[in-house]
Amino acid sequence: MVLSEGAGILILENLEHAKTRSARIYAEVGGYSSANSAFDVFHPEPNGMGIVRTMKMALQEAQIPLTQVDWVNAQGFSIPVYDQMESRCMQEVFGPIGHRPRISAISSWIGNPIGALGGIQAALSALALERQTFPPTDNLDDPDPAYPLHWMKRHPEPGPVNVVVQNSYCFMGKNSSLVFRRVT
Repeated sequence: MVLSEGAGILILENLEHAKTRSARIYAEVGGYSSANSAFDVFHPEPNGMGIVRTMKMALQEAQIPLTQVDWVNAQGFSIPVYDQMESRCMQEVFGPIGHRPRISAISSWIGNPIGALGGIQAALSALALERQTFPPTDNLDDPDPAYPLHWMKRHPEPGPVNVVVQNSYCFMGKNSSLVFRRVT
């Protein structure tokens, strides 16, 4: 894992108010969930059920079926045991339905600013929706064949991008998922 620093900021506003003042709207927050699956200070919960739970609950709150998710903005911790756990969780959520949204991790490009990554991820989620582009992943030459996921490679791809699920988690089992929607 390469540590980094940075920040991402979103301004949240009531959708109708933003439309009334003709604001540039990048995305709508459709759902959110958080869970604490405390297991160990430095090791993730082996089955990753906290992340599975947050993804499912955020999508349920957003009232979006799994088949409509276009992109998963993954944490991408760059620690093998964490990355395997996150891949296992995404396979658990999306695998049974046969739908494979594209997946990428901004941390592969910028490093991991630990607690600041969620804000940076949120800004990237909004920009992906606004620009209709799937962001790339760097340094992922050989994805784990145990998890047949649709990982983005080193180059961005054009959309359509209408629904994004963002996963953020940290040491000690703090998990959150956000669902962003494109506003038309």
